[in-house]
Amino acid sequence: MDKYYFILYLWYLIFNIQINAWFMRDCIVYLAHLVKIESGIFDAYIDFRLDRDLYYFVSSSPQNQDFGKTKTYIELRSLKTTRRLSTGCYYKLNLDLLNRCDFTENEESLVIGRSYDLESIEFLDYNDQDLLQSHEALDRNDLMHNHENGRLQIPDFFKGDLFLLVRDVGLANWNELLDENNIIRIVYDIGAKLLANQVIVRKLFNSRLNALKRDKPILVISHWDIDHYHCLECASIQEIRACFSKVVCMDMMKSLTSQRIYEKILYALGSNNVFCIKPAFRIDGIQMHLWQRIGNIAFYIGEYSRTINYAGLCMFVRGNTKSAIFTGDVKLMQAKNIYDNERTNGLRTYKHVLIAPHHGGDYGINSRLYSCPTTSVIISVGPNSYGHPSPNMLSYLMSLCHGNVYRTDYSGDIIDRI
Repeated sequence: MDKYYFILYLWYLIFNIQINAWFMRDCIVYLAHLVKIESGIFDAYIDFRLDRDLYYFVSSSPQNQDFGKTKTYIELRSLKTTRRLSTGCYYKLNLDLLNRCDFTENEESLVIGRSYDLESIEFLDYNDQDLLQSHEALDRNDLMHNHENGRLQIPDFFKGDLFLLVRDVGLANWNELLDENNIIRIVYDIGAKLLANQVIVRKLFNSRLNALKRDKPILVISHWDIDHYHCLECASIQEIRACFSKVVCMDMMKSLTSQRIYEKILYALGSNNVFCIKPAFRIDGIQMHLWQRIGNIAFYIGEYSRTINYAGLCMFVRGNTKSAIFTGDVKLMQAKNIYDNERTNGLRTYKHVLIAPHHGGDYGINSRLYSCPTTSVIISVGPNSYGHPSPNMLSYLMSLCHGNVYRTDYSGDIIDRI
């Protein structure tokens, strides 16, 4: 009998050691959005890096057992910190601290599963006490899909005039390229702001649903911030299959939500119709590299960067009367690198339209640089807490194009013949 109890006790010890070791693993989250409330106090929005990080969270407390089945973003209200937090970066989530906080389920959002009230949590002095902590280096190969899929084929639609459409989707991005018969040929991003509820996102998608089904354009996703692909969250597998012929996107999806959407696209369209492009090898973080030139359209990719904005996919279009550049969230100086390269490679049109990067946000005075001639600038923007467009950037853009700056928050949808 003593031997029996000894074996049970031994199994008990082994089980507890394994459980403790399991919960000591780092739960890594992606800081997707940060809203400053006052000095040192923020509303933060996080997503998990990989399935295993979500699993660590779910396993860390019985109250988490039903989390993450459909949406994995978490809202952290009134997060206090003495450290500088940066969106687009990874942090280790302090599971012990978070599991002691009250939360509510978010029924309105397509992507935010839970909201935590951190009002009672005081400022903490050390990294090992913070809710979002530093961590050891991560392997970026965990995020790569290695599915570039050869050369993209685009039907010949370059003979007549083209039109660019910048849709009014708030602080988000949804651009289109149409031919002279009003057929949508390319959709560049299909976003809605992170905090848009299900009704708003579905309304945005439905407003173009019939046209997308009619035309089956190519969908280009500039990068994997949710304000550039949010509307895919409400689209069913059948709708994605009915609306798009191909999808071109950047590799290195940094959040679980973006990885889930990518898998949804693959399932809907099949691997032969999805082009997932690796960022270019890093040289200086400014150069943009030609991926493919097809007719009057050139696709450029950014270099490896910790921030996916800078490793984005841009599209340059040579129209009959103007050229235009679709920029996503790259730096303005990266867009300049593309424009200068196109002019070096035989660009003939004098007029040029810049769709301003990052909703007119300012990456600093060194990035406030572009090329002339620039005829007009279009900014996709809506009410926001970031101050977009930045006054300094807006002033620069106004001077660049003699005041011909157009904003979706003032004008609604903006269309221009190129």
